Amino acid sequence: MGCYYGVKSPDFIVVWFKRDIRLTDHAAISWAIKQGVPVLFLYIHEPSVFKSVHYSVRHERFVWEGVKDVQDYLEGIGGRFYAVESEVIDVFNYLCTLNQLYWVVSLEEIGVEITYARDRMLNDWFADKELLWAEIPYSGIRRGLKNRKDFNTYWYGYMSQIIENHSFDKLSWWLNEDWDNWAQQRLFKEVNREVGIVQSGGYKNAQRYLNSFFQRRIARYMQSISKPELARVGCSRLSAYLAWGHISLREVYQWQAIESKNSPWKRNFTQFASRLRWREHFIQKFESQCSMEFLPINSGYRNWQFNNNELHITAWKEGRTGVPLVDACMRSLVTTGYLNFRMRAMLVSFFTHYLNESWEVAAEHLSKQFLDFEPGIHFPQIQMQAGFTGTNTLRIYNPTKQAEDHDPEGFFIKHWIPALAHVPVPKLFEPWTLTQAEQIWYNVQLGLDYPLPIIDLKTSYTEAKDRLWGWRKKKEVQEDSGRVLERLSLPKRKRKEI
Repeated sequence: MGCYYGVKSPDFIVVWFKRDIRLTDHAAISWAIKQGVPVLFLYIHEPSVFKSVHYSVRHERFVWEGVKDVQDYLEGIGGRFYAVESEVIDVFNYLCTLNQLYWVVSLEEIGVEITYARDRMLNDWFADKELLWAEIPYSGIRRGLKNRKDFNTYWYGYMSQIIENHSFDKLSWWLNEDWDNWAQQRLFKEVNREVGIVQSGGYKNAQRYLNSFFQRRIARYMQSISKPELARVGCSRLSAYLAWGHISLREVYQWQAIESKNSPWKRNFTQFASRLRWREHFIQKFESQCSMEFLPINSGYRNWQFNNNELHITAWKEGRTGVPLVDACMRSLVTTGYLNFRMRAMLVSFFTHYLNESWEVAAEHLSKQFLDFEPGIHFPQIQMQAGFTGTNTLRIYNPTKQAEDHDPEGFFIKHWIPALAHVPVPKLFEPWTLTQAEQIWYNVQLGLDYPLPIIDLKTSYTEAKDRLWGWRKKKEVQEDSGRVLERLSLPKRKRKEI
């Protein structure tokens, strides 16, 4: 977006930070420095965005911590990083009143509809004002991509490019007393920390997690990745920093390439690197079909009928379904903002398959809980797990089997559901099978201390299986599957007729 209609060089350039609050590997900063004019580094915290359905105070706190990290660094070298709380149009309107010509540069944002609509509006506004807004592609993602034929080649090429080191010591900072007063009145103030949220934002914290992962924790990566308890330590825990741009994915990718050379855990490094590419593969999907925020990826599923049972929906959100691993995962997520991938998939499967509730409801609730909410991953993953692509393998996760396989000692369940602390394995995984005598012996009263299941798992599984495979065979699903594969899948994927 953005088109410059004038010929005069600007008096200053606004580097507008969005979901990219960092000072390393930042193409917008590089672009601004090369213009040779004073710069204004600016983050705009938009009330309309953070009050929308997909965000929560945990996101605001994490963003604030990233802002504070950048501010502290720049102030230490005599620079400035402004963070204001305002709607974007009001900020740029005010800058126009200062009688100085400015340009704006930012990275493209792979965001939700509310931010994309804002960008479309701003594009017209900047054009009307004859101001340049230069948007630079985000990471290895390409806007307007029609298919995925050269995605891997382009992505690896981008990841191998030399990262520019920004030199701030000779940078000229734009200073204006009126602006300074205006910005101070709209300061993005500290956001209170939620109790239970473990990770803090900012580049320094991202580096700390990255270093500890590459030096020690990666040794347990593959054996921990599917375990709800072990994953908290054995996985990289970089997802939130990548989602909010406190560190770039290219920096992580190149760092792992160096660290892996002499590591005894080369296989784990290889698996980790593949997941970095896989991450942007899904973001590119969302960029290519952003309507999946609201509509099924495969149009053949648009007439699906959900149960809309408010009691079931509430029980799932609050971790009171009576299915221990499902409830433990939700309680852990709500408290800490983190859950490993397999358990996220199981939560979605239980909600959309066993309960037959809307993937949109799941997407809204989970986005508020995930500290690492990344729209480009969130929506395609939710729909894939719900079975609404018409192309991916249908997976209906069995919560009992998942507990047996990935929490075999029951440590995770007992931590998050203390009412079941004395129930032994394997009864722990299906407490509804406890007799009255066993309930007394294990100090738990079902229906009081811990709820009975809101559904019959076996019956719901059979119904979900029949429902999913029945729809998969529908003509309209089959017809749109070809388009989905062509536009969103890598070339090796072939359409399979059902």
